[in-house]
Amino acid sequence: MEKQPKLPKNIFELLNKKPLTDNESKTGDEIVCEHFNYSNRSESIIIKNFKVHIKSGQKKALVGTSGCGRSTTIQLVEHFYDVNAGRLLIDSKDIRSLNLQWYRSQ
Repeated sequence: MEKQPKLPKNIFELLNKKPLTDNESKTGDEIVCEHFNYSNRSESIIIKNFKVHIKSGQKKALVGTSGCGRSTTIQLVEHFYDVNAGRLLIDSKDIRSLNLQWYRSQ
């Protein structure tokens, strides 16, 4: 008889884990990226000193060559990753302080 894996216990631990970020903000006016940096490894910086200010209803495009960080920037705005330096503000609030479930449902 094979030994049962511990996977279900790990899944429940993961599902019950409380996120590090939590805030009840319900407004949405702007996105501000203030000179943020992101690197997935200590030796390679993917995004360096990026800055943009997007007001509610305003449209901006990220353009560039393959591997320049367009997708990573969007993933940072979606809060799949945290910035290594600088700040990413949503409605004048650091993205790290927002309730992740609420934020992504907007």
